[in-house]
Amino acid sequence: MKSIFRKLFFRNLHLLILELLFAYVVVQLLVTGSQKISTAIDRVLQGDTQNIFSQEFLAELVLIVLAGTIFTFIKNVCAQQLAIRVQTKFRDLAADQLMEVEYQFISDHHSASVYNKLLGDIGVVSEYYSGILPQMITIIVTVGVILYSLLTLDSILILFFLISFPVILLISWYANSRLARMARGRWQLLDELNEIGYDSLSGITVGRSFQLDEIMNQRIETMTEKILRFDIKRNYLSAISWGLSFLVKWGPHILLSSLALMRVVNKTMTVGELTFFILMLDRIVQPLSELPALLNAAKEAEVSKKRLEQLMNEPKEAFGSRQTGMQNECAVSFSQVSFGYTEGNELLKDLSLQVMAGSKVAIVGESGEGKSTIFRLLCGFYSPGKGELALFGTSLNQWDITAARKMISIVSQNVFLFPDTIAWNVACGNKDVTIIDVIKACKLANIHDFIMNQPLGYETPVMERGDSFSGGEKQRLSIARAFLKNAPILLLDEPTSAIDMGTEKLIKTAIERISKGKTVLTIAHRLSTIQDADRIYVLSKGKIAESGTHQELLGRQGAYRRLIRMQEGGEGADGN
Repeated sequence: MKSIFRKLFFRNLHLLILELLFAYVVVQLLVTGSQKISTAIDRVLQGDTQNIFSQEFLAELVLIVLAGTIFTFIKNVCAQQLAIRVQTKFRDLAADQLMEVEYQFISDHHSASVYNKLLGDIGVVSEYYSGILPQMITIIVTVGVILYSLLTLDSILILFFLISFPVILLISWYANSRLARMARGRWQLLDELNEIGYDSLSGITVGRSFQLDEIMNQRIETMTEKILRFDIKRNYLSAISWGLSFLVKWGPHILLSSLALMRVVNKTMTVGELTFFILMLDRIVQPLSELPALLNAAKEAEVSKKRLEQLMNEPKEAFGSRQTGMQNECAVSFSQVSFGYTEGNELLKDLSLQVMAGSKVAIVGESGEGKSTIFRLLCGFYSPGKGELALFGTSLNQWDITAARKMISIVSQNVFLFPDTIAWNVACGNKDVTIIDVIKACKLANIHDFIMNQPLGYETPVMERGDSFSGGEKQRLSIARAFLKNAPILLLDEPTSAIDMGTEKLIKTAIERISKGKTVLTIAHRLSTIQDADRIYVLSKGKIAESGTHQELLGRQGAYRRLIRMQEGGEGADGN
């Protein structure tokens, strides 16, 4: 698995180098200033007070403070720039990945789980690069520089420190490893909780209609209880980690300060040197005491990075580079295509059919036969398990998928509307479309009068999921979209299957207008709507059971005739 974050990190390595350099300069200034104060203390104790309050001495201290402030500012700017660049570039890459990832990934993963990765995990990683990593870098540089300066003062005391501290750090590292493993499990539980919450909101009408509130609440309570148990264990280990931080902070500090004081009593160390030793020791111990907590946070951020990198390493849609290809008389061709959503369970088996340019073809069959699957394959959402699917005589694998989809308009029975204005939804974000074009398309789709009766006309905002419109109104907005796209192939997933008779007439009129000069493939639920099709294909058990015109199929007394009888008897043949 390639590491996206490692790549982005090394791309901005120069900022890290600058941060390390300025961190070193800041610590070195701190050491230099402390050494001057230490020397001054020893001079005062020896009775030499002439140069202590001289302008030169004070000026040196002021310059050290000012330089330290400036370099600290520059160091922090470098750290923040590193974090911002990594975060921003990753968000851009993540957006591109979601737009290009295989449809299979979207189908297999719950939307709430993906959102949790993009929001929750990115937040954790952002905190790592903006706060945790800069702190750890500062600690490493600070400890390294100060330890070196203390070694020149008293190597035995520092040797004692270097032996005792790693033992405590190893114990802390073990606790942090346990916390990291728990973090992975906690994120999985949060994914599940978000999925339940997302489903509860998305299916709120069904939930309230069937009194599922108690069931959904119970699911949420069960999941939150699991998360609570996880958090109790996690907080227990975090408390141990903080306890170790306290031990790291005060244990070595008190012990080494006492030993240093004994050296002063034995006159092997001056009071000024003792002061310098304690000041520098405090500058080491303070950041080292924070290290266990930082390691814990870094471990959790590593979990989030791996989850995000799994998303980024999902395969993208793989297609060719063909941009055009409308010269062939055959608009759509399936040649012995087999496909199944799960391995070993083929829905389509050696399917072959041809749709000539400009013809009107209908695909019918009972529920579960794969009618909608044919549309998904044609749009490139899935690739055939075997066989070939061609668009205007060129295999779909050789097409640039964006160019291929520009050749196709879809009018589905399930219309999705974005939470934007009506005009934006009809234009679908196409900046080349003017409001005049939108109005013309809406008039052709028999939806203009309805829009003009809205409070803000075409600028009326659409509610989430388009709940402010009826099914028929959404269907006609979908047809208006297709008018604007003006693609040569039109896919109709029977848009009149679940609307009233008055609305059905408006939609039929709009469809007749949009179908002129187009190659039309219709998934038919109401068989009465496709009697004028040039050819009707009947799907059965993943294959074409029979094909022909309406009259030809009626005369054969086969699968088509049985479907007619089922509908006449009141049984619907729903699509899938």
